[in-house]
Amino acid sequence: MPGRTLSPILAFFFCSVAVIAAESTSKLPESLGKNSNVQGQSFTYEENGKVLVAIDASVEANGAHLAAKKISFNSETGIIDAEGDVVYTTKNLRILGERVTMNPKIDLVVAYNVKIGRNPTYFTAEEIRIQ
Repeated sequence: MPGRTLSPILAFFFCSVAVIAAESTSKLPESLGKNSNVQGQSFTYEENGKVLVAIDASVEANGAHLAAKKISFNSETGIIDAEGDVVYTTKNLRILGERVTMNPKIDLVVAYNVKIGRNPTYFTAEEIRIQ
């Protein structure tokens, strides 16, 4: 039976991929790991390791959930930038858009080219600031 002989090979492959993925995410600098709760598929660094960039990522801050194709977290300023299919959700609000910048230290959210509201009613805006 061809399906049964291929199945152990696929199981080994998927286990190997899982181990490689676990190893790549464990290489985060300790300072970034402690200061952020960014989760994502892959991580890179910019500006000499001060900015964590996560792809297909999400983060929780000040009771809000932010998900996007790309999230950048600056460990020095605490500013979070999200780009691409951004979804920012709080208990009473949802923002869907192109780009969101958050500063959790001063509780500021700036969103660009967005739809804002709750299903079924949304409003559109080029820019919205929430503080």
